[in-house]
Amino acid sequence: MRRNSVWIDRALSVATAGVVIMALYFLVTERVLPALRGEPVRVTEGGKLPGSLELQLLEETGGSGTVALPGAKPALLLVYSSTCPACYANLPAWRKLVEAAPDRATVFAVGVEADRTAALQYARTHLPTTIAVVPEDPHRFGGILGVDIVPFTALVDATGTLRFVRQGSLDSGSVESLIRALGALSGSSNS
Repeated sequence: MRRNSVWIDRALSVATAGVVIMALYFLVTERVLPALRGEPVRVTEGGKLPGSLELQLLEETGGSGTVALPGAKPALLLVYSSTCPACYANLPAWRKLVEAAPDRATVFAVGVEADRTAALQYARTHLPTTIAVVPEDPHRFGGILGVDIVPFTALVDATGTLRFVRQGSLDSGSVESLIRALGALSGSSNS
């Protein structure tokens, strides 16, 4: 009987050590190593942005300006590329969000492509009531928000907390969830 309890104790010790090693591995590979390489640390839903994210305004007049996230109001980010077929397919969902957001959040159409003219044309044609922007530092923007694919949709509240993140096309459930999140943010900012 005693011999069995020794083996059980050893097995539990080995299992505990394995869990600790795995936790350390994920900590080092997901947080420490990217930070040492100068890569931005990805923020997950419910996490806060590390500082501000700068966005350059796309203006037809050739002028320039920047806006920063977080801002005074929640920000809804609709991240696209003009060459992305899925972004075109996602437009009906984004249009519903744009219609629901006017008094609740500032809506940014964020182009993630080098061709600023194409990014502006896409935003003006397909999302005309949004503010057309491109990330000032695309690597940092994509790394912090985790923009691995487009379309990408995110909601950042005025405190810099990431309230909603969705990679890929939005389904009706995601749209409804985001509209509820917008309502909750506008309700809490009015109190």
